[in-house]
Amino acid sequence: MTKAFHTIWLDLTYKHYSSKSKSAVHLSLCKIDPYLITFRDVDKCINYVRSLNDNDNKVIVIISISRTCQFFRTFLQQTAEFLQIDSLYVLYLNYRRLTWTITNVAIKIFLVLHTLLSRNFWYIASEKTVSLSNEGALMFWWGDQNESRLIDTVAATISAASTTTPYRIYTDLELLCSHLCQLPPYLQKKTRTWLGHMDFNILSEVRTDPLSTLLNSIAIGQLSSSQSPIDTRRRQEAEFMYAVLSRDILIDIKSTEEEIIGYFRQKCSDNDADMNTVDEFKDYYDPINAIFWYTRDTFLYRLLNKALREQDIDTLYSLRYFIKDLHFQLKERHNKQQQLARTATSVTNDNTTTIEVDNQQIMTVYRGQLMNNAEFDKKIRCNINGFFSVSSFLSTTIHKNLAREIYTGTRSSSETTAEQSVLFQIDIDQHVNKFPYACISSESAFDAVEGEVLFTMGSVYKILSVYLSENGDYWNVLLKLTDDEDKELQTLAEFIKSDIIQLNPLESLARLLIGMGSNKKAEQYYLKLFDDPTFTSNSINLISIFNNLGSVYQTMSHYEKAIEFFEKALETKLKYSSETESFVATIYNNLGSVYSDQGKYEEAYRYYRKAIQTELNMNNPNQRDIAAYYSNIGNVCNIQKHYTEAIEMLEKSVEIRLKILPVNHPDLGTSLINVSQVFSGLGQYEKAIHYLEKAFKNHSISLPSDHLSLSIIYNNLGQSYHKQGKLKEACETYEKSLEIQLKVLPVDHPDIAWTYNNIATIYEEFGNFTKAVEYFDKALQIELHSLPLNHPNIAATYNNLASLSQEQGNLEEALILYEKALQIWLIAFSSNHPHVALCYSNISSVYSKNGNNNKAIEYLNKACQIRMKSSDSQDHPDFAPIYRNLGLAYYNQAKFRNALEMFERALNIWVKVLPINHTSFALLYADISLVYDSLGEYEKAIEYVEKALVVIENSNLHVNPSFAAKYNQLGTVYYKQGKVEEALELYEKCLEIQLKFLRLDHPDIAACYVNISQVYFTQGDYEKTIEYLNKSLEIQLNNLQPNHPSLAVTYNNFGLAYYNKGLLEEAAEFYSKALEIQLNVLSPNHPDLATTYNNISLIYCALGDYEQAIEYLNKTLQIKLTFLPDDHLEVATVYSNLAAVLYGQDKMVEALNYIKKAYNIHIKIFSSEHPEILRDINWIERIEDELTSVK
Repeated sequence: MTKAFHTIWLDLTYKHYSSKSKSAVHLSLCKIDPYLITFRDVDKCINYVRSLNDNDNKVIVIISISRTCQFFRTFLQQTAEFLQIDSLYVLYLNYRRLTWTITNVAIKIFLVLHTLLSRNFWYIASEKTVSLSNEGALMFWWGDQNESRLIDTVAATISAASTTTPYRIYTDLELLCSHLCQLPPYLQKKTRTWLGHMDFNILSEVRTDPLSTLLNSIAIGQLSSSQSPIDTRRRQEAEFMYAVLSRDILIDIKSTEEEIIGYFRQKCSDNDADMNTVDEFKDYYDPINAIFWYTRDTFLYRLLNKALREQDIDTLYSLRYFIKDLHFQLKERHNKQQQLARTATSVTNDNTTTIEVDNQQIMTVYRGQLMNNAEFDKKIRCNINGFFSVSSFLSTTIHKNLAREIYTGTRSSSETTAEQSVLFQIDIDQHVNKFPYACISSESAFDAVEGEVLFTMGSVYKILSVYLSENGDYWNVLLKLTDDEDKELQTLAEFIKSDIIQLNPLESLARLLIGMGSNKKAEQYYLKLFDDPTFTSNSINLISIFNNLGSVYQTMSHYEKAIEFFEKALETKLKYSSETESFVATIYNNLGSVYSDQGKYEEAYRYYRKAIQTELNMNNPNQRDIAAYYSNIGNVCNIQKHYTEAIEMLEKSVEIRLKILPVNHPDLGTSLINVSQVFSGLGQYEKAIHYLEKAFKNHSISLPSDHLSLSIIYNNLGQSYHKQGKLKEACETYEKSLEIQLKVLPVDHPDIAWTYNNIATIYEEFGNFTKAVEYFDKALQIELHSLPLNHPNIAATYNNLASLSQEQGNLEEALILYEKALQIWLIAFSSNHPHVALCYSNISSVYSKNGNNNKAIEYLNKACQIRMKSSDSQDHPDFAPIYRNLGLAYYNQAKFRNALEMFERALNIWVKVLPINHTSFALLYADISLVYDSLGEYEKAIEYVEKALVVIENSNLHVNPSFAAKYNQLGTVYYKQGKVEEALELYEKCLEIQLKFLRLDHPDIAACYVNISQVYFTQGDYEKTIEYLNKSLEIQLNNLQPNHPSLAVTYNNFGLAYYNKGLLEEAAEFYSKALEIQLNVLSPNHPDLATTYNNISLIYCALGDYEQAIEYLNKTLQIKLTFLPDDHLEVATVYSNLAAVLYGQDKMVEALNYIKKAYNIHIKIFSSEHPEILRDINWIERIEDELTSVK
């Protein structure tokens, strides 16, 4: 079994020599073994060796000493019997000899290693062997008599330890390294084993987001058309731009070795091996060896590359001391190698080829890599001729086989493999000097064995081709180093850089973080600026910090703190007014923005106006700031539904921005978002989506992929999709918004609450009430914690929770929540605000459900009056729900023509703004079908029933509780027309859905039980009828007011069942209960009252009290003729009943008259074979026969 060899250096001289001297020795020994393990503490070294299994490991120990000390003796004594130690080398360091050595050692060691590796030749030094014990041997070199005497002392110390380990003593570092190179463990130079998976981040502009496929509508307006088309295969990502900016800023910020070592200790505190490396860095690091330290297999390489890959600003800030050294050493090596390259026309050797093509010197290097499929497809395979940029340092090799065989791996033949083996071939045009790169063989921990060429952060390549190797086991990707970057992104970068870069690089970093949306980190670095008295002694700097911190706190929803810092900025301004006048308008604007976020829109509007007036009064107004102020005024006007002024302000803003900004500047993207919201407010959802898609294009180019602005676009898109009934698309975009927000915002930020709110409404529509409640509760918890208690967002959450409670049948709770929402909205907005109208409409629906139609109409009229006073046209989408609710209220009052008019108004609006398969149409069609049924227009009723069913069945929400109620409603239409089987099918569908989603005592389930009972009644199964009526009554008594009209309907149906069973007393009792409720809550001419009068007349008829029966039937007829046409089916039913009672009184002529009236109506409605027609004919013939016999 092959044993693992470890090289350990115990340095007992590190306290006695300069850092340059120590670094030289350390570097020389690491060149022998890149995985050298270094100790300066004897006990730690002994413990480490002891921990190694002697069966599997062998150790070569190098001890450097300047004198024989107790530590040296301790090590020898305690390790004398360690079987793990294969051999011991003592390096006696004389300061004078070491001084000469360190000036030459790096070059000498490299030359020795290069010779040994390229030829079959060994360096043989003269040596003298002295036997010091029976078991061991001493081999040493000496330079002078003093050293000889010291060597004797060292040898005597080793002999006294009685060690059996072979050992040698050296006084020359170069000779020690030369000898070590000849040892078997070091004959084959080690290569790194820690590449292969993605340790760098590829940045390109290939995006698979579904939004990119939606951007195909015709451009609307100058702003929309000004956005340049995106070639997604030839664009770099905004992350690249910000990565380069952050690099340039970070390397300018002062740092110390003590600071980075402190960070290392904190980061590695739980890992002994890494802590040992930290100590090693502290004692041996030299800036001129930064490349060497980067190439070593330590936590530093992984930590730095991970931070660069993920753009972890905090880690990069902590590592800036090392990043700066590494970048500048690489840049220095690049410049030197470029000078050499310019003096040569063609150089060829075993390792690399430089050729001249069209006056271009080309060098080829390679990088093997494993990449996950999604990353490879998106950024490489589907990006030919596109750009390929790397935010981190990129290690490559001049050896193709090394890159291919060691680092690429093997591509799995399985189609389901998660990774691809990729071999990058990079052709370097050595005339491209924008991105420093260099051959680092002499600096690398792995020497020339890897032939490493290292590129600095931010290098850009062009993808020339992508193809599979001949045997299909890896992909060849041909790249070319290029300075031919995305020109528009380059222009944008220069513009943003001019905004961000300040004299103090720490301030530049903080401003950059704000631009990237990393506000929490920006706060951290702004607060650091207070520690610099030189910076804060300047009043302009101080105002800038206060103002920018205020903006940071505002974004984090810490509004009181934001106002505090903005007011500090104003206070400082007043103190130094002559110097800081330009800040006044900015601070006014920012205060306005905070008040807007708090829902104090009048206050916000006032401050925005002050800002723009102040700016316009200045000698040289800042046009970009003016555009921002106009935009903010437009947004407030839009929120307040003042659309005319909103459009005017936004147009002014856009006009300025188009003149002064690059076409892809994020401010123009913000304008697109703002314009989209006006269209959304106007109910023009397609236009809103169009502008949001354009905004997405803009921000995808100009901002990082996790920027908060993108989450705003996703949220707004979700709302527009939701209003169009595209619930799946809405849910997907809300989830994308939430993903970004949870990444960059505090967990209690109001924006997260808003997204929770939106997601909850989707779950509510899907009928997943448990999830809806969960998300609404999350939203409310955040809002109550982070917003003022009268903030409009809290009202919106109360409103949504009320809607959910109403859906679940908790009408009292719903009313309380609606009232809470209304109270807040009346404070935050004017009494004529559309949100107030919405709340009135919602409250009316609760009263309607409670059977209080008068109250329902009262609140609906309030809602209508507000909408009529608004600047919206009466076909605005916000009117449609109000019209529908009015229609329902009129229907419940039996004002069927009024109801139909309202339903048709709602329908005419929705046809203009919603897709034909929108779920709202199913609800409205069902409502219209009931009206036509009540009006006796049965063909129309069936037509709308079928329309509703088509929409429901084609919707993915046909199992939604709202649609369940519609199944119930549509079943009623079928039932009234005698289609009992069709009715029962719909009732059962309704009940199945309701039992799945609603609590078992929900009033809607009670309504379904009532309707099912009626089917059994028609079939003559009175026991089943009473069974379902009892189920219904139990629920209703627990949930409804004692005088609720629905209870009267149930009591009436009980009466019918008992009447048909012949139990007249029980029937009469239930009819009396029904009549008592109806006389209290219904109008005197309500149809339900007519039904009860009719049923009571049947009791009197059965009891033989025909006078009372006729009295109640006449009351019934009077009501029916009030709201129904003369030839309505229900009128015919009353005529039939009157005929029967008169027949019982032997009033044959009058009886014949009424039965003929019934027949004349029935024959218009039913076929000649219909049972009602046959029954009428039978009655007519019988009465006529009796009249004839009497004559």
